[in-house]
Amino acid sequence: MFLKKKEFTYSDNTIVLYELSALQRIEYFDFLVEQSEKNDDIEKVEGVKKTALIIRVNTESNAWLVSRSLAHGGSDDVEQIYNDVLSTWPPEALEKASKEVLVISGMAQTENTENESVQSDVQEESLEK
Repeated sequence: MFLKKKEFTYSDNTIVLYELSALQRIEYFDFLVEQSEKNDDIEKVEGVKKTALIIRVNTESNAWLVSRSLAHGGSDDVEQIYNDVLSTWPPEALEKASKEVLVISGMAQTENTENESVQSDVQEESLEK
């Protein structure tokens, strides 16, 4: 298998996260579109209800990413993994793991990469002057 993997540790527990495959990336974007269509009215909602809806969408999206990543570890039942992740993972671990999946999948940058890019731009500007 060509997929990158990385160990993820949270609260003394370590698991292996895998890069998303090309098909999973497509499915992830489809999932996000479905989520946005399902929650089109979120802008009309206010207060606690709006906050709750946003947190729910984020949690479900993070669980989707993590479950698909974990599926490369040997299980074919991604829906069961998704439900297990939702019911057993704390929100903070889910958020951190989903960010790792995005980074190893090349779908997000790490903070260090962003800082290096900014520093590189600053150096280029000063060289041009």
